[in-house]
Amino acid sequence: MDKDKLTGLTGADTVLVHLDLRPAAIIRDLDLLRPVYGQTAACGYFGRDLPVTWERTDRVETLRRTVGAPDGERAA
Repeated sequence: MDKDKLTGLTGADTVLVHLDLRPAAIIRDLDLLRPVYGQTAACGYFGRDLPVTWERTDRVETLRRTVGAPDGERAA
C-alpha cells in the first residue's frame, strides 16, 4: 500500500494506516523508555521547556493530506 497516495479516508482510517498502535511501537515511536518522568512529575511540565515526545506534531501534515484537509486547517 502506498501511504502517500491515499486520500479521502476518515480520521480513524487515517490513524490506522499511518500510526502503529501496538504497545511496543508506541513505546518506540514516543521514546517512552527515556528517564524524563522525574522531571515531568516534579511540578508538572506545562510551561516548561522539557523534551516530551508525546507532544510532537511531526505527523500532522501527513494525516491532514490523507483526510483531504488543506494544509494548516482542521478537517471537518
